[in-house]
Amino acid sequence: MNILVLLKQVQKSEEVRLKEDFSIDRSRGKQELNPADKSALLAASELRQKLGGQITCITMGPESAKAVLYEGAMYGADRLIHICDPAFAGSDTLATSRILARAIERAGLPDIILCGRRTIDGETGQVGPQLAARLHYSCISNVTSVEKAEVSSIHIRRLLEDRIHTLSGRLPLVLCMCESNILSQLPTLKQIRMASSIVIERISNQELKLSSKEYGKGGSPTQVRSVQTRMQGLRNTRFISNLEDMTVQICHRIQKQEEEET
Repeated sequence: MNILVLLKQVQKSEEVRLKEDFSIDRSRGKQELNPADKSALLAASELRQKLGGQITCITMGPESAKAVLYEGAMYGADRLIHICDPAFAGSDTLATSRILARAIERAGLPDIILCGRRTIDGETGQVGPQLAARLHYSCISNVTSVEKAEVSSIHIRRLLEDRIHTLSGRLPLVLCMCESNILSQLPTLKQIRMASSIVIERISNQELKLSSKEYGKGGSPTQVRSVQTRMQGLRNTRFISNLEDMTVQICHRIQKQEEEET
């Protein structure tokens, strides 16, 4: 089985800093592998143990992002690809999915793609599904575990709002993994030693040949106009069971707010 894992280097959540244009300043703070991507990496390693095959890890980012590829190698990745081009800076999720899709097509389409369901620096959860749509793969999000793996299908458990849902999907498939606090395995000493010997393939737009309207700020329709700090603490809440009373209360609240603004 040809398995591909998407990894992203992120700043630790308490150290995220923004630039004046509200993009993330990646030059400061401690970096780490995105927690949900770590779950994807572990799931890929378990899949390969059951079915054999090859694991390819891809990351997109500056020079420092190579660290997460070496972490991928420690968990058994055979091939490491680093998408690195200053022109890609400022890419939103849509542009990022374009870049990743082109790189994956260039590397060879895998049987299954595993990634985190979200990153702690963006929290959008959009790249996995967007990538699946571009590659015409099925997509399952909020995956907590892979229960059974076969050559042509995968049986998984996924997290819903009120329960754990068990289902199966036919390959090719994108699985967006949940964060896991359970470290099911640690790299062996042999894997750690071998990781540094794997040559990282570096690719830029010179190889991908995307137009300037497909990446960076020029290819990113998303615009962040403001950022607000979420306030923690208790809120005044009223539970109204009657629909008519609820409608009246909402109308009164809207009217009061309009009066305060004027």
